[in-house]
Amino acid sequence: MGCSASKKAGDDVVETGDVKINRINDGNKTEAAAKAREEADAKAKAQAEADAKAKAQAEVKAKAEAEALAEASAKKVQAIVRGNADRVKVELMKHACGHYRLNTQADTFGECMCGWPKGAHSAEAFTKKAAKPEVKKVGSVELREKMTRKEYCRCERYAVNLASANFGECQCGEPKARHSPEALASEAAKATRVDSEEARAKMVQKEYAECTEYQVLMGDNSVAFGTCVCGRPRAEHSEAALQAGAEKAGKAKRQESGEVRAGFEKTAAWEDRQTVDCPKYILDMDPNAPFGQCMCGQPKALHSDAAIGLTCAPAVAPAAK
Repeated sequence: MGCSASKKAGDDVVETGDVKINRINDGNKTEAAAKAREEADAKAKAQAEADAKAKAQAEVKAKAEAEALAEASAKKVQAIVRGNADRVKVELMKHACGHYRLNTQADTFGECMCGWPKGAHSAEAFTKKAAKPEVKKVGSVELREKMTRKEYCRCERYAVNLASANFGECQCGEPKARHSPEALASEAAKATRVDSEEARAKMVQKEYAECTEYQVLMGDNSVAFGTCVCGRPRAEHSEAALQAGAEKAGKAKRQESGEVRAGFEKTAAWEDRQTVDCPKYILDMDPNAPFGQCMCGQPKALHSDAAIGLTCAPAVAPAAK
């Protein structure tokens, strides 16, 4: 590597050793500058965080001081009010009031509302009457004018929406209370008499059951009242299904109680059962007696058919208990 002083001013030859050293020096300087910038940024960030923390602490402290000052002021005002009320009470305790009013809840008879007995009051205290406020009769129109309503809806004719789930809702979707008096007084708002067919036509039925004949399911207490044998309620059946069920129910033969009893088939155990000697079953109407007990003191199940009246038997007096 030659001396750089021996180079001429116009030479374009550059020695690689000097260039490499210069590049290394430039790289070191760049790295040092970047490191210095990072340190400066970190320092600035830490300073900003410290300032924000100090500001938050100062705000919390100022808020606490303001709350403490407000609480102290409130306590001072309360103390002043209590002091004034206590002074009034003390003044009333020195002598009786000038307007006697009977305390109906007092332990002592005749005690006044001020706490003093009736005899401690002067004659003027009994003759003084409280001034009654003047009552002025106000009509409904004037009262309605005094009532303020913030805003009415834009509907001009109130008409009830029968298909709405909300009671009293108008066709416009707003409740009745939001309509103006003019809208409520319109012809559409007046009640009209509607027969059952017209009301049924206005009702919306989404889907009917596939059952073609409505028959009430009897004997099963686990289902709702009026449930059909198909498992669907009565309201979900079509008009044809309801009509078919009604026609079938109308064709059923009406039987008397005697015919129904005669149709029952008695078993051998029923025939061989033990019965009491009571000739006639008469229900004991004593409220303290067991349900169904006869005047003879035995239950109805232990009486014969003749005693109960299922078969003919001579009328005799009931046996004594």
